[in-house]
Amino acid sequence: MYSVSSIHTKSIEQRLIHTSKFKSNAIVIKLTSPLDAKRIMNRSIISRLMMKSNSEFINEQQLLDHLSELYGAHLSSSVSKQGDYHVFTLALEFINEKFIQSNQLIDEAVQFIMHHLYSPIYKSDKLTLIEKAKHQIEQEKLLFKDKFINMKDNSAQMSFLKLIEEMYADDYRYFSQGNENLLNDASFESVIDEYSKMIQNDHMTIYIVGDECHEISKRLTPLIKYEENDRVSIHEHHRTAQFIEDQDKVLTEYKEVEQAKLNIGFKTDLPYNPSTYYDLMVLNYMLGGHASSLLFSEVREKESLAYQIHSQIDNKKGGLYIVSGVPHHKVDKANEVIFEQIEKLKNNQFDDEMLRMAKVGLYNSRVESLDRIKSIVMQDYQLKFINHSTNIFDWMQKINNVTRENIVNVAKSLTHQKTYIMTRHTDQ
Repeated sequence: MYSVSSIHTKSIEQRLIHTSKFKSNAIVIKLTSPLDAKRIMNRSIISRLMMKSNSEFINEQQLLDHLSELYGAHLSSSVSKQGDYHVFTLALEFINEKFIQSNQLIDEAVQFIMHHLYSPIYKSDKLTLIEKAKHQIEQEKLLFKDKFINMKDNSAQMSFLKLIEEMYADDYRYFSQGNENLLNDASFESVIDEYSKMIQNDHMTIYIVGDECHEISKRLTPLIKYEENDRVSIHEHHRTAQFIEDQDKVLTEYKEVEQAKLNIGFKTDLPYNPSTYYDLMVLNYMLGGHASSLLFSEVREKESLAYQIHSQIDNKKGGLYIVSGVPHHKVDKANEVIFEQIEKLKNNQFDDEMLRMAKVGLYNSRVESLDRIKSIVMQDYQLKFINHSTNIFDWMQKINNVTRENIVNVAKSLTHQKTYIMTRHTDQ
């Protein structure tokens, strides 16, 4: 297992996760801001640029060469949506000093990641580097354009994104990395402006994971720049989703796809509190979260109506989504049987063993996630985000406390919001 402690300095928190499970240490920096469509694309470009250069290592090869000198340190950067927020993550993983002949790696790794965060190439005052940064940004825009074009050929991904777009009226409807329309407004100036907002105003949490986390924190703390501005507060205590209220609950689009995509979205209006958070988690696992779930066993195995099917939730938005690939001529029947499974949960038509196995499955998944630094950080941040205890034993107790009545109540709270079907014309 591991222990967690926090250091608060002004508005920045360090989360120290002490564990001897790994041969490496990690520094993970999370910058979080309210989800805003106008900012998503710039933040995505910044994330990609973080993998290419900084003001000292001005191209990707120089950056990779330096990481090799840090005994093969691994740098990563990504963006994601979390409820009503957009999360930028920058991480550096490097080997524990006790496994190498060096007592300088911690200093070098800390110096590198903080310089990398605070000194991107586009913030340089050197004209040659500014011109290079402009070129890099234009290159990233071209790469994103290709990415968005290629995504159109991924029917599974596009059909799910379309469901989200048709369900939500707020900026949650946008893909976490942006889209072609948002890309058109991105520029060198907008990227610089967004970077300044991130550094000055975003909620910042710095995770330090590993056997040397306390020593790393001592070396890192003096390098943090504490802005005088008020930073974003991220704790959420209620759901704030804005759904599209559309009389037409079904949207069908015809495309040349090998198998039809049948995606169904539900919303819940239950209060956002620790009880309903875990209730919805257990319900999702019972409905379509694993190979023995209702959807998998009834729709796929028993009725042979789906090639693949599962359910997933965004607990912070109160959304539950059923995602499936089905034969074109079986869309209507598959839809019917899917809704029958929802009714079973609403009518208390499930046995105690199904509820017990859902809890066991969730526990096993959580334990397995402890084998990966990335998953440990993600779990901690998600629970901290909603002001819940991040202790695994507290988490398991909350799961164990979920009752049949809780499952029925959550199921009854589910309202069908939208069905999106991607299929080809039936005469083909």
